[in-house]
Amino acid sequence: MDTTVPRVLKSYLCETQMKMNTSLSPTTYNNRCEEELDIDAGVPDNVHRKEEGEIDENNSSTLENHGCKELFFPKEFKTIEELKDLDLKCHMWVKYLLKKKNPLLPKVKLTISKLIHATSKKGVTGILQNGGFKGELFNENLKCGPFSFWTGAADSQETTNQIRSWLQKNTKNLSMLSPEYFKTSPAFSESSLYGNYKFTLDFADVLEAYKTQCCEGKDPVFRVFGTSCFKAEIMYTVIVHSPEEFQFNEFPCLPNSKNADVKICTQDNNSIFWYPESMSRVNKYNLYGYTDFLEYYVWDHLVFALHITDYLKFPKEYLLKQLSACELQTVNVCRDPENIDIVQRYIDELKSEQPQNDKDVGVTHEIA
Repeated sequence: MDTTVPRVLKSYLCETQMKMNTSLSPTTYNNRCEEELDIDAGVPDNVHRKEEGEIDENNSSTLENHGCKELFFPKEFKTIEELKDLDLKCHMWVKYLLKKKNPLLPKVKLTISKLIHATSKKGVTGILQNGGFKGELFNENLKCGPFSFWTGAADSQETTNQIRSWLQKNTKNLSMLSPEYFKTSPAFSESSLYGNYKFTLDFADVLEAYKTQCCEGKDPVFRVFGTSCFKAEIMYTVIVHSPEEFQFNEFPCLPNSKNADVKICTQDNNSIFWYPESMSRVNKYNLYGYTDFLEYYVWDHLVFALHITDYLKFPKEYLLKQLSACELQTVNVCRDPENIDIVQRYIDELKSEQPQNDKDVGVTHEIA
């Protein structure tokens, strides 16, 4: 069986649709993160289209996010199984979640060790000029924020080890498969959805800076913001805020990892643990005892919304040290894409302008 993942052309606008040939099914690539839309199995025309921000019987609302439709479930993290049980009538539900076949999804517990903020050249300029990251309103319909958004990332080797352990303990005839195969989604990629410029900071550094600058030295509070569903992407968002900030009290606190019924994300002594639902965009299925059947499926990632009323600041030399060039995902929401070589040259220029004696300075959490 031909299991080649189809090549796709680059598209930078969510509205762009490109018809591709694939051995899996006839598809049209559209919107975010390699999300394919089945030509013959779209959402029926008679399905009720919610107005933006309208809350329905599933306690969800439809929002606009980077030009794409987002189905948002506030104050809860919905697992794939829970989403399956809802009568959503959206593309994700019709195209993926109603499938009777079950993909082989690793069940692992990952420690968030890095936070990633990807942006454009304009964004980098503003961050370096202001010495940090500013907050923006999440959505005008929800009136939440202002937030600075970061993607949570786990150590690559830890992820590989966790998948290998899962393969050995929980699956038949799969122990010879490479764990790398099971972490191919954008959540585990070096490329980005949002821009060619990527700041990758240690989770501990960001947390300590936030504690010092935004919490008066107190530990920040972590809360469940909600679940966002796009065409094939599930985004789980955690609010991080000062204990003196009360606008988020209606959102439940992130559960402790010692709780028996844990899902998606937990905390323990300022450590954050992520339990990914689907770690690859193309998954193996266990069909009639065979495991070489490939199909697209949903994927998920964890995002942190840091409540920042002004700026979360870091020394410029530290920011430059954490800045790198990155490719864009094949389909992305970046409005100002650039050639990766040009991006790298610009970053090299920025770093060369930094005084030599400042290049090895570490992060300072106390900003005057």
